[in-house]
Amino acid sequence: MPLTSNITDRPRSLVSHVMHLAGADPLTARMFIDASGKAALKRLAVKPAVKARTRTTAKHGRHVTVKLTDKITGEEITKNVRRRRKQTVDVYRYSFQQIAAVLADMKPRKAEYKELRDAALATVAARTVRSGLKARRLPRQRQWSKRRHNR
Repeated sequence: MPLTSNITDRPRSLVSHVMHLAGADPLTARMFIDASGKAALKRLAVKPAVKARTRTTAKHGRHVTVKLTDKITGEEITKNVRRRRKQTVDVYRYSFQQIAAVLADMKPRKAEYKELRDAALATVAARTVRSGLKARRLPRQRQWSKRRHNR
């Protein structure tokens, strides 16, 4: 699958990175991240490069009573309508260097996911050589102590 844009230019979601790097379809990329990517993120204590809040339409709304006026008779009609409600969702975006570190640390069990990880790592290696980026492990995040915050 040819890459249409440069993946190293801005932070993207984990699934987008895997789709571009390994050439996977969205469903396989999502399952790959759910199976082994989240554990690697926790192990490395990687914080997202960008965190944003967006609004999305919820699948199930609630019933709302609406008063309508009949055009022909002019009488008011009360009707129960199922409305879609808006929901605020957090979205996380990770940089190319963060994804390189996470992919290197992943330990998938399924053979299909191992192939996907190897394909993504090969693309990462090719891109780091071509663009001059250094593939490195991210340092572990320091835990803040209570004493430090109370100064």
